[in-house]
Amino acid sequence: MEIRNKTLSNDVIFKAFILSSKTKKYKTRLIHLITGISEEELLKGEYTSQELKVNNKSDKVYKTDIILSLKEYVISIEMNGQAYNGLIEKNFGYVTRIAGEQLRSSESYINTKKIIAINFDMFHMYKKEKIVYEFMMREKETGEEEHELIKSYHIDLLNVKKKWYNKVNDELTKMLMLFITEDIDNLRGGEIMNEAIEELEFLRKHKDIIGLYDKEEEERRVFNTRIQDAEQRGEAKGIALGKTEGREESILITVKNMLKAKLDDNLIISITNIDKNELNKIKKSIKV
Repeated sequence: MEIRNKTLSNDVIFKAFILSSKTKKYKTRLIHLITGISEEELLKGEYTSQELKVNNKSDKVYKTDIILSLKEYVISIEMNGQAYNGLIEKNFGYVTRIAGEQLRSSESYINTKKIIAINFDMFHMYKKEKIVYEFMMREKETGEEEHELIKSYHIDLLNVKKKWYNKVNDELTKMLMLFITEDIDNLRGGEIMNEAIEELEFLRKHKDIIGLYDKEEEERRVFNTRIQDAEQRGEAKGIALGKTEGREESILITVKNMLKAKLDDNLIISITNIDKNELNKIKKSIKV
């Protein structure tokens, strides 16, 4: 199930919200409640959006939504809007690639950072009606942990919604409701939530950013139309060209709207994965 609206479950809003310096207290408290990592350590972390390194040209490029780098941990944060075959394998590919980089760059195996994946899921994946599912390598009968190098969490946002409407309103449930409801005024209360809500309201309501999401949806339709037309005519080159032009046009529209909304250059680069030179060229073209 995918919710196509302006809630925090929208992938673009999610990235902008998590990368924003204005939501640091909210992110710190939320990740602490999920993982148990101290808030003091989490406050020192750096949030980035990046492509994971590849070893050679034949390797696939691994893209992850958000990386949080800490002294002892590397945390991958993903928004999964829709379930599909291969999703778990894709997410496992992210964390194992991160773990491999840590092992190669560390001077000893003892000092290797622990890898944590936090997945916010807009669908039911597991049997129990839990909000937080924790996975790690354990012995089947005794339950003993083999290691803590890789651990993953899946946050079932549909169960969050169900518990909230059943009057289960503990702190974690309230914080996670910010992902899935547009009626965010009911979530106000306390400095952390109020600051997070103000930033989310800016991302949701600013006219240029709202235009960005509408245009992205329109570009998706245009992209699909081009591909369908080329396929119907049996034009292999047309399909490839349509895909290339569709991606380029979508990125250009996205960047232009972000610039009009006066978003920070580094935030734009993190979200769109363009480089500084490409961003400067687009700036010149619209005289920003």
